[in-house]
Amino acid sequence: MLCKKENCIGCGVCKAVCPSDAISFVKFKGFSYPSVDFSICRTNDTCAGLCTAACPALSYKISGLSPAMYKAEGDAKGLFALFAEQVLLRGGAVCAPVMLEDLSVQFHIIEDAAQLSAVSVGGALRLFQGDAGDAYLRCRQLLETGRELLFFAPPCMVAGLKSFLSKNYYTLLTIDSICSGAASLLIYADYVSSNSAYHESVEAKLFSSLLFRESCFSCKYARPQRVGDITLGNCAEGSLLSVNSVKGVDSLKAISSELTLGKLDAEQMEVLAPRFFSATERPPLRDAFFADYEKHGYLYVEKKYLRESGLRRFFRGIFKR
Repeated sequence: MLCKKENCIGCGVCKAVCPSDAISFVKFKGFSYPSVDFSICRTNDTCAGLCTAACPALSYKISGLSPAMYKAEGDAKGLFALFAEQVLLRGGAVCAPVMLEDLSVQFHIIEDAAQLSAVSVGGALRLFQGDAGDAYLRCRQLLETGRELLFFAPPCMVAGLKSFLSKNYYTLLTIDSICSGAASLLIYADYVSSNSAYHESVEAKLFSSLLFRESCFSCKYARPQRVGDITLGNCAEGSLLSVNSVKGVDSLKAISSELTLGKLDAEQMEVLAPRFFSATERPPLRDAFFADYEKHGYLYVEKKYLRESGLRRFFRGIFKR
């Protein structure tokens, strides 16, 4: 049996490990959920045994170091590029989510530093969950050759890869992001096609918790015991970095000459990035939002929930001066 829909984090590991190819993913409210074809399912429970929602402890196979937390100059995209370039220089590869022209987010294997610009670490992309597709399988095939691999993703997808692999690879470096939650790609696609005249105020709301995946509000990976060797995030004062394993420590040493770091304690980190420690609170209007969307469509919910009032827009303009 697969996990309940409200608990599913969409990592895709169930589909990736199914020996009879009985699992496909279907969209619901702009999020991917597994669907089982029981006519070909062998019911051997391989999928249930590796489900990251049902067995999250499977994904915490890191060294157990207390995280060392830092603030750095510049944004998280620059930090990510430094780590990625080191791996590529040593003949390794990078697997990370990339948004395509059709607005879908898919994981790509990157072997050229020039392709790193397609990966947005600190912007909107990290708020959309990527489709794993065959990425887990390709990552394992690459690791089995002995090559280095950097896998960057939200923590739920890093958990998915680790659960799929079910063994430690010395050449695998994982970087997770400080993630508030995964927003609905369906609503975002409707927004893009609508050519909204309320661009600034609406886009900010599109990445609010109102549009997050249900399981994000009980995320088991929003905690200091991170699933990645390294955690990256942004804050108003620059970027944030947490080193969570011996492998992460070694990776940071390799680029330390290019960084200016300020050590943070837990209290300082929580002020700058509360989602490093706990999941986003579920907004009371979420059910009403999606019910109105299904009944009336996008323009109705944009006007009711996403647009900024004229008075509020007026005052925001004053305070920006």
